[in-house]
Amino acid sequence: MKISSNYNVQHYKIKSNQQNVSNLEFKARIKVSKAAKTGLIERIKKSWRVSNVRKFGKTHLDHKTVRYLDKCSLQEYVDNVYKILCKNFGVSEELCPTLFIGVPGIDPKCGAIYDFLCHTIQTNPKYNNSRLTLFSFIKHEFMHLIQNFQILRTEGLGEKAVQKYAKLKTTLTVENFIKQYSSITERELKEWEPQLGGAYIWVKELMEAVKEGPQAVEKFKAKIIENDYNIHLNELNEFRQKIINQYGRIPAESKEARTAEVYFNDFIKNYKDKTSKEAQSSLSEVEASMVQRFTLLEYLFHRFF
Repeated sequence: MKISSNYNVQHYKIKSNQQNVSNLEFKARIKVSKAAKTGLIERIKKSWRVSNVRKFGKTHLDHKTVRYLDKCSLQEYVDNVYKILCKNFGVSEELCPTLFIGVPGIDPKCGAIYDFLCHTIQTNPKYNNSRLTLFSFIKHEFMHLIQNFQILRTEGLGEKAVQKYAKLKTTLTVENFIKQYSSITERELKEWEPQLGGAYIWVKELMEAVKEGPQAVEKFKAKIIENDYNIHLNELNEFRQKIINQYGRIPAESKEARTAEVYFNDFIKNYKDKTSKEAQSSLSEVEASMVQRFTLLEYLFHRFF
């Protein structure tokens, strides 16, 4: 019996409120103004030719599209941004991530998060009212998605990544399960039995382990991890194969493979703390941040022209 691995994330209903201008948006306006005077835009365009950012830096927006995105409801905005970015990054429908808008509990320092274990993007609710900023954050996370695809497509590294992801995902899921149900009472268990479904037997076994003590809980944890690991491994292998079918494999000794190895090390090292100085200076984050900056400029430019 596989334990649910969605980490209790809910697709929160989004509300359309009056648009506000964030500090990030205000700074972007200043950048566009300065760029027009200093020729910065032309220098930025040249930098695209010598980095991976050139592939996805430009979203190919236009004045009509941006004006619509600024005025439509938040739900319509999200639906359209999702389609625009999937097209921009060449991601097919079956490989598009699940997008959760305005999820409480996200680190306040993060505008959005791409969870490479669950293939989801979650955004911070405080940016719901800034269309420009929200667009740039979602695109930033799409860049991490593409980096993850590059990891999984790489010969040798892809197999290693799938095994590491499966182990990490299983461990986190089981730890969350134990944290959530370790203090459940007999009365609560009886009340929740219909909702628990197949997980009922695991919750009951956890209750017995808690009564016996810490060693029994660790033994229970190891048992479930062993049970769920292969399930997650098979799911991730299937997902990887879909990516390979669409994009092809990356040769192990290629330049792309070496870059993918750096992405992989970044992802694993910074998974639990994406806001540290080390994480912010990593290749994967710098690349995504560059794409985000280009997006801010492009969106703001087409708001007026």
